[in-house]
Formats: sequence, C-alpha cells, structure tokens
Amino acid sequence: YYQAPVTMEAPRGLPGRFESFVHVLRAAGLGDLAPLQARLSAWVGILAGFRPDLVVCEHSPTALLASRALRLRCVVLGAGASVPTPGPPLGLLPDVPRDAARLAALAAEETALCGLAERALRSLGAGRLARLGDLYGDAVACWILTFPELDVLGPRRDADYLGSWSGPRRGGFRWSSEGRPRILAYLSSLRVTGGLVEALARSGAEVRVVGGGEAARQAALTRSGLDV
Repeated sequence: YYQAPVTMEAPRGLPGRFESFVHVLRAAGLGDLAPLQARLSAWVGILAGFRPDLVVCEHSPTALLASRALRLRCVVLGAGASVPTPGPPLGLLPDVPRDAARLAALAAEETALCGLAERALRSLGAGRLARLGDLYGDAVACWILTFPELDVLGPRRDADYLGSWSGPRRGGFRWSSEGRPRILAYLSSLRVTGGLVEALARSGAEVRVVGGGEAARQAALTRSGLDV
C-alpha cells in the first residue's frame, strides 16, 4: 500500500463558477508550483519504483504528469466530466457562453496553467508540455464510465464508452437495433411502478434501463423484455 501524494492546503484563487476543466485542474492543485513540484516528485518516485507497463488514471492529473515524465503509457478513465475534451478551452462545459471574450479568457488561463505544469516537469528534467490537453490526448486509450447520452462533455468519437460500473453489467454499451426508437431509462432507484415497466415494454423501442435497486425489481424488468 502506498499513500497517494496529497497537498493539505486548499488551492488559492479558485473562481466562483467553474467553466472549463482548467478550473478543475486548479482545484486539484495544479495552479501552485511549489506544492505541484513536491507531489510530482513523489508520484515519480512511486511510479519509478514499480515501473509499470501501463498506468490507469482516474482523475489523477499529477500522476499523468509523472507518467509523462517517465514516458509511461497511460489510460485515462472517468465518468465523463473527469475526462476532458481536448479543447482549447480544455473540457469546456456545455452551459458556458461561447462568446469570443470568454473563450479568450479561458484560453489564457489554460496557457498559464500549462506553463506551470511544464515548469514542474522541467524541474525533473522531463520534456515539454505543449498543451494541457496533451496529458489526456496522448493516452493510449480513453474509457468513459457512462453512456454517450449522459456524457456532459460528449458524445465523443475518440473514447470507448463502457457504461456504468455501479451495477451488475460489465463491458461496453451498444445499441443493437437500427431504425427503432431508443429509450434510455436512467433511474437512481429501480423502485418503479408496474405501469412504467409495462409502458416501456409496450413502447416498441429498444429500451435500456440503468440504475441500482433490489434484485427482484431487476428481475421484474428483465421479465418484461427490457435490458437492465
């Protein structure tokens, strides 16, 4: 067991409203050079000790930097919002106005943050980082743990959607039919009425039900011809 490197102090200068993944990375501590250098050095020590053939990172930006410093192959995964689209701006949220001034300000923040990350890499004698998006874009694979319809930054073509890992299903998610309506029933609980189950079953659509719940409820949905 190895403790992941952490910084105990809260990051400074965070915006009141997050608009892109740059703000997420600042909240993760990439905006303060000295603490970032300390965490990066610690991550490099851990990864150099194991020397893995592949590093799988779920919202682990400093581990991604350390993997880059050691030239290790990486896979990034997460539930959509934690795996940014390349940008720039990196991981722009869908409700952010696309006016030129706003986009320019976000791009400037991204450039500044990329500069800090590159300085941290160079302090270890590592190569340069041209864009923050390269941390994620250079990964050998991108696994999204949700569905294209629920990806807040998607759908995207350069990722593998693996669906939800919270339930009994494992593996990828693919619609099996062409030309039929498609219904994705995303339920936080499967305590649903029989009427809803019957309506979904009679709809003539291909229906996928995602959610947690009692085994009996899942069995009832399955008996109704729905894919749970």
